[in-house]
Amino acid sequence: MSTPKYKQIYNDLLEKIKDGEFSYGARIPSEKELAESFHVSRITSKKALDLLAEQNIIERVRGKGSFVVSPIPSIADEEPEPSDDQGEEKEIKMIGLITPDFSADFGLTFVKSVEKVCSDLNIHLMIKRTYGLIEKEAESITSMMEAGVDGLIIIPVHGQHYNHSLLQIVVDDFPFVLVDRFLIGIPASSVGTDNHLASKRLTEYLIGLGHKEIGFISASLDGTSTIEERLKGFKTAFYHQELKLNLDHIMTQIRSSLPALKQHPEWNLIVQEDMDQLKTFILKYPEITAFVTSEYEQALMLKFVLKKLGKNVPEDYSVVCFDHPKGLIGEKQFTHIKQKEELMAEKSIDLLLSKLNGDSKLDHLFLEFELVEGYSSSKKNNSFEE
Repeated sequence: MSTPKYKQIYNDLLEKIKDGEFSYGARIPSEKELAESFHVSRITSKKALDLLAEQNIIERVRGKGSFVVSPIPSIADEEPEPSDDQGEEKEIKMIGLITPDFSADFGLTFVKSVEKVCSDLNIHLMIKRTYGLIEKEAESITSMMEAGVDGLIIIPVHGQHYNHSLLQIVVDDFPFVLVDRFLIGIPASSVGTDNHLASKRLTEYLIGLGHKEIGFISASLDGTSTIEERLKGFKTAFYHQELKLNLDHIMTQIRSSLPALKQHPEWNLIVQEDMDQLKTFILKYPEITAFVTSEYEQALMLKFVLKKLGKNVPEDYSVVCFDHPKGLIGEKQFTHIKQKEELMAEKSIDLLLSKLNGDSKLDHLFLEFELVEGYSSSKKNNSFEE
């Protein structure tokens, strides 16, 4: 088995300390600098520094850095052997990742990033997709527990009902972290984007372009925190801009974007029903000049329906969304909220590892995001209104 990345960093630093490149009292590179130099995550570089600190070779000073504290002669003759279970640290052999699905617009980068961090730390990773089905989620948790995973990272299925296996690991105090959403009533740490703030900013961006009548498109809320927070952010933007919000401009009936229904034998019919509803919605509220959609697929469908009605984006309507596939250079993109999937992966693993090493406190981490301007939004066309 190849040497884990964190041990490679450890060995490199130790060799430089032995050779005198980092002498007694010298500051060694930071987690960030090491991560960039070795092309690894900060979790990986942190573990290398932690091993050196545990052996009293370096001292880590909060806010200042890490410094060599062991006299060179004491480590020059014999290289300390790093150990994953030194002190109170538990050796982690395998973790499980459970996700409804993943695609180019959201999820694929997250999964790849989780795999990379696990590989760097020499942790085995087991991945299962639930396809948005609660029974599949239960089966995945059970099978992973039986396989002996040390902890779980779970992106929960859409909906307000929780499966029995999830409730059982809560009762058993088994280490797990929720990603992308939190579950009401479930005491669990979570990592995700601040969807309320992101949606507020996306809506205020449209308002800044002169749009005052804005529609909101999403799947049903159904107790799903991600969608609920995005809708709240949409409403908050109107409140903060002192604009009147027409609640009739909110449509939360899109079904075809739900992972569970993508497996339905009549999915094509469900797609057609969604498009018919969107067409009816657009014609019923002609005063709307822009839309915030909760997901990229919904933005695509909306654009298609508008095209069928003889309307263009962004000349006639502005359309913004959450997430967007990484396309080719020069490819047109919707104006969208870009979630930091790599950071999400690193933080979720970091949080899970802390749970596995005895940290029992609940943490809810809200990560930064980026509003990416694309072709799909423009200033309100004042000639639009008839």
